[in-house]
Amino acid sequence: MQLEIKRIQERLGATVIYVTHDQEEALTMSDRVAVMQNGQLEQIDTPEALYRNPVSSFVADFIGTMNFLPAVKIGKKLGAAVLRIGEHTVIDLPITSLNTSLSNQDIDRKLTLAFRPEHVSLEQGGNAASSAIQGEIEADIFMGSTNTYVVKLNDCPDAQIRVQSAANTATAFKRGDRVSLRLNNQSVHAFASRERDAA
Repeated sequence: MQLEIKRIQERLGATVIYVTHDQEEALTMSDRVAVMQNGQLEQIDTPEALYRNPVSSFVADFIGTMNFLPAVKIGKKLGAAVLRIGEHTVIDLPITSLNTSLSNQDIDRKLTLAFRPEHVSLEQGGNAASSAIQGEIEADIFMGSTNTYVVKLNDCPDAQIRVQSAANTATAFKRGDRVSLRLNNQSVHAFASRERDAA
């Protein structure tokens, strides 16, 4: 039905406003999508831009599956912010991943990192490298062409991270496996913590 409505709209060349709470419908049928919260416009953009570059934690959470992880800005380098996750994990996040209002903020600023399950890679064993996040597989879900893993983090016991990867028996993980997570830093978004708390 979604594709049929889109085909009719394209054939007629008419502008159509379609209201839905179904994110899949919105992404499938639209050239542009407006996301609203409490009557306020959060973001209007193409479906791909909404998915890849959400401007707020609400949009990030509303469109697709998103992981959220607390972090603290502890320093900066050329073109990057240095963030601490939990007590032991330190990562460099490109300034381009930070909202403009956060890029020049003070040290010790609390942030919420947001990233998609497909933007995390897993490695076997608890690698002690500081740039890798350590955890344990709590669940492994086979979904045909992909596996979804739920990982409990050593440094953030309240956070559960979903990781999605191509189904491959050679690299499959199972419940109880100790793993290291590596984020695709170019695909991580950072939002002010209080914004996430309010969302």
